[in-house]
Amino acid sequence: MLFAFSISASGQSAPIADFDCDTVSTNPCCLAFNDLSTNSPTSWTWSFPGGTPSSSITQNPASVCYFAAGTYNVTLIVSNAAGTDTIIKVVNTTTCDCDSAVGLTDIKKEIIKLDIFPNPATSELTVRSSESGDKKIELVEIYDVLGEKVKYLTPDPSPAGEGSASIDVSELAPGIYFVQVTCPASGGRDEQGNVSVRKLIKL
Repeated sequence: MLFAFSISASGQSAPIADFDCDTVSTNPCCLAFNDLSTNSPTSWTWSFPGGTPSSSITQNPASVCYFAAGTYNVTLIVSNAAGTDTIIKVVNTTTCDCDSAVGLTDIKKEIIKLDIFPNPATSELTVRSSESGDKKIELVEIYDVLGEKVKYLTPDPSPAGEGSASIDVSELAPGIYFVQVTCPASGGRDEQGNVSVRKLIKL
């Protein structure tokens, strides 16, 4: 599960995505999905590849049916004014239930102040740390909504305090992605780096 912790100027925290499901029927396997996200999200984007319907923007989709046996990822993206978070779980039609979260590694590290622009993007994306002091960017990774890494960049060493990098996103299909940026920890490269995550819309 991917966490993108941030706090807005008004003191509101970014949401933390979570959900469960209830079995509506077993033949076919139909499930009702229940949003359990915290910190008061204001929008919900569900993806049900292999299910009917295949997507929803309601908070609690009442019935999603799977007519072919197998396992299927379910993705929930939640947002509010302070940020965005996503979680992926697995539907198993044999048990007709949604299993534990999979996909992007939990991010529970110190957050950094980060800007990405333009957003939405069509070709080149710039990421910039707005932290004071030495916050050079070590790694930029882009994940799709299924938690798969689709692109990464290890920038050339930059002068202290520069903290910016550009990455070509022209090859990415239009959709929603998550940009994960790693900067050095205050104690140096041998320590676990500081990480920030931002949602990217690719046109």
